[in-house]
Amino acid sequence: MRTSVAVIRGAAAGVVATTVMSGVLEAGRRATAFTRQPPTLIVRTVLTGSPAHGVTAEGLLAVLAHFGYGTSCGALFALLTRRRRPEAGPGVGVGYALLLWAISYIGWVPATGAMAPPDRDAPGRQAALVAGHVVYGAVLAAVLRGLNQQRRPGAPARTPPLGDQGHPSRGLPIIARKHAATSSGSRASLTATSDLFPKARRNADLAARLAVRRIRSSLSPTHPAAGSSTTA
Repeated sequence: MRTSVAVIRGAAAGVVATTVMSGVLEAGRRATAFTRQPPTLIVRTVLTGSPAHGVTAEGLLAVLAHFGYGTSCGALFALLTRRRRPEAGPGVGVGYALLLWAISYIGWVPATGAMAPPDRDAPGRQAALVAGHVVYGAVLAAVLRGLNQQRRPGAPARTPPLGDQGHPSRGLPIIARKHAATSSGSRASLTATSDLFPKARRNADLAARLAVRRIRSSLSPTHPAAGSSTTA
């Protein structure tokens, strides 16, 4: 997978996961009655130097910061796991999200003074943060896997091997080339290859006849017999 494709898909998955996570955080705030969401406290601290000082349009800024961080972390997750086979599942996503929680709320967020460390912060807020990150990671991995498993628009379907019932002529040019390259001196191989061409020709003729009949039927709906007048 190209880097740009991985980044776009990871960012899209990050938006979805952040949206679901935001709902978990809000439910946790209402259930435990902590006053401010972490993104608001972080925005205040970055802009004013203190989480106690309000900022104009801080609600909008907090949403933008929250989604920007979640989207970026989604893109990073996609880059880190793009070569993983099988693709990363919910367990990997949850582990990644909990690592983000630890780096943020044990590390740089308390270091800026925006919030206290987990052992001194409001228990309800930390419980909501942990739950939100667990949900974020699971949703992120699930959505990214779904995006990666979609076939690219316009990509050709995989050619079935020769002998596929209903399509005996598919793959014929490749097989013919292989016979010509590897068995040019073998009469048996050349004979086997040449035997395939009549089958392909018969199937092509049949398909052409069916197509002509359908076209004539569509052009002359009031004369059904016109579509069946083609001779075999």
